Amino acid sequence: MCVGLQFADKVIRGAACGLVFLLACGLLHAQLPGLPGAPRTTPVPALHDGEARVISQSGRVSVIRNDTLWILSAGDIVTPGLEIVAEADGNAILELSDGSHVEVFKNSRLIFHSNHGNWKDLLDLVLGKVRIHIEKIGGQPNPYRMYSPTALIAVRGTTFDVEVDANS
Repeated sequence: MCVGLQFADKVIRGAACGLVFLLACGLLHAQLPGLPGAPRTTPVPALHDGEARVISQSGRVSVIRNDTLWILSAGDIVTPGLEIVAEADGNAILELSDGSHVEVFKNSRLIFHSNHGNWKDLLDLVLGKVRIHIEKIGGQPNPYRMYSPTALIAVRGTTFDVEVDANS
């Protein structure tokens, strides 16, 4: 006895011995009961210049959009000009399009790419702590800048921490 399944005008046949056909993300594969299926590989969209992707997050980390806090999750995209807020239990790691990373620690507030005209102005740290790892591009310096209430930091490719307390 055969089982037939129809998808988009194509009939797919398999034995009725427990063979299950799965259609996911446009790919068809067969799976025997009790055996693991093919791993799901969802393509990760490329980041545009000036964007960052949340690659890990714990606790409450949000962005402010239209005066409202929107909670971030792994995989979310942070666009230029957004303020990121990490609460007392919050921590997040953001990946930039060039492979650089920004770790946001608890009790922190920063504005991501506040200068829309220049993507090298990475962030303005208002309060709290960040750890930044800047990738070199082809072995050459990668000239990012970041701001705090008391300093302008020019970076060429390194890992460093910056902390701003309530007294600046």
